[in-house]
Amino acid sequence: MAVRPSVPSNGPDPNDDRNRAENKANDGAERDDAERDDAEPWSREWDAEIEPPRAPATDVRFRCDQRFMWVKFIGALIFIGTPIVARASATGLIVGAIVGAGLIVYGARDVLAPVRLAADTDGVTVIAGFAGHRRLAWSEIDRVRLDERSRYGGRQALLEVDAGESLHFFSRYDLGMPPAEALELVREVRGEH
Repeated sequence: MAVRPSVPSNGPDPNDDRNRAENKANDGAERDDAERDDAEPWSREWDAEIEPPRAPATDVRFRCDQRFMWVKFIGALIFIGTPIVARASATGLIVGAIVGAGLIVYGARDVLAPVRLAADTDGVTVIAGFAGHRRLAWSEIDRVRLDERSRYGGRQALLEVDAGESLHFFSRYDLGMPPAEALELVREVRGEH
């Protein structure tokens, strides 16, 4: 939550008789942004908000992006409904049903296990299998890093959790934010900053 400066930034009281004539002349005129940017902090012209220092994170949860869950379910309806409405052949109905069922199963994972990665001061919890979870203590984790590679003509970043015998990768979709930002939060929870 932002904290407003203790000095009012609205200027003189508009109800004060001395300022009515001045306010009438200035009605509709906005302050120049350059003036506000050049103003000294804590002056009447300064209209910035002050962000208080953020407390260190001790518990973070990364959820998959729910927009894609809905895309999967809507896609399933389209793949199942279109062959029926179009009175397609048996082959078209079967293909539509198989693709639609796959999208429903894929979307169900987002409903059953929306939290893909959680970190706290004791360790991390990662998704395992279809919708299960596996708890890893920080002592079991060798490293947490950003894995950036060129794939399909573009750069893709993944958050990698290396637990010795197992590797866990999380994409932007899995984390609900860019992996680089997620890495900073995980390192902060682990106490590496």
